[in-house]
Amino acid sequence: MNKTLPWKKQISASGAIPDIDGYYVYLLLCADNSLYCGWTTNLIRRYKAHASGKGAKYTRAHQPVLLYYYESCESKSAACQREAQIKRMSHLEKIALKER
Repeated sequence: MNKTLPWKKQISASGAIPDIDGYYVYLLLCADNSLYCGWTTNLIRRYKAHASGKGAKYTRAHQPVLLYYYESCESKSAACQREAQIKRMSHLEKIALKER
């Protein structure tokens, strides 16, 4: 399997979550239409943790329904910096990430 990913990748309800370890920043769409932002090294494992109630405190209270968006990053540091940037965005700016 090719482990090279483009810098940015998007996912829809019918899309598949990549099973490739790396550094990712992601947005989860929650049942109340809020968005949760985080970073991980494995999208599938982290999504399953959130969905089962073992993820972040926020997603225990706001059930995630979809991996809305993700980006691959070069390093943990880059992923953490990008997460901080996204968290400072408005809800509409976060929604617009998927349009890029």
